Amino acid sequence: MWYIFDNSNSIGKKGSEGGIILSDFENSNGARITIEQDGNIAPFSVTIAIYNLMFHTYFCDSEIDAISYRKETIERIDEIFELLEIETEKRNEDWKINFNHRIEEICKN
Repeated sequence: MWYIFDNSNSIGKKGSEGGIILSDFENSNGARITIEQDGNIAPFSVTIAIYNLMFHTYFCDSEIDAISYRKETIERIDEIFELLEIETEKRNEDWKINFNHRIEEICKN
């Protein structure tokens, strides 16, 4: 479900945080995660978008930290998409709590 965004055409270009894009992946369910270097705020930034749901940026000091965060976040986004596959009528209070917890996990960093 994850693939390189726009056939790598964004790599080397300026990203939303003002840095140079090093990696850029998109999920066919509607998400994108990008790593930039030397942005306006931090040496590395990871931007996460789940389309029509959330946008978050994680700032860090090393490429290793950025890649690690990207890997963890991809797994969390996949879990969110699994929750969204549950029919609306079957979503109860436990579902809402679990869903909100998954979003918070992405944004806590």
